[in-house]
Amino acid sequence: EVYANNFGEDCSRRNIEQLTQKDLDGFDVWVMSPPCQPFSTTREAKQRDIQDKRCAALDHLCGMLPRLSQPPRWLALENVKGFHGSDACKKWRAALAEAGFQDREIILDLNSFGTPNHRTRYYLLAERAEGSAARLAGLASRGAKRKLEAASEDGMPGQSEILPPG
Repeated sequence: EVYANNFGEDCSRRNIEQLTQKDLDGFDVWVMSPPCQPFSTTREAKQRDIQDKRCAALDHLCGMLPRLSQPPRWLALENVKGFHGSDACKKWRAALAEAGFQDREIILDLNSFGTPNHRTRYYLLAERAEGSAARLAGLASRGAKRKLEAASEDGMPGQSEILPPG
């Protein structure tokens, strides 16, 4: 009801795996945070990666993205650091490349940004356009580098790392 009042249409309550090419085409940006349990390093986590049923939505998007006639221009993904290097991450990045995206991976400890706890996260920024790799590299490097330099000056441990593209 609140969604309908704010946007003039009913909220769609479908699973991502049910979305068609028509449903996914034409958006400017996708902001994503797939379930982290398949990649978590906690003791209870089974780390089943792409085999985990909670990865079905991401797997579906991996198949759909290269087939879109109007893919988004930008994508942002956040997850636990264990997502980096996983089969799901490799499959997502392959789908991005096939669809014409350039991406930038970043691993950051949010404590470096003033939060009261260490919460290391993986971020991926992607853009579909000419010159996007240079722009993404500059954006990621400027913001994270400033925080890394400030953290080093404060004597805080260097928990943040900027990963090279590709």
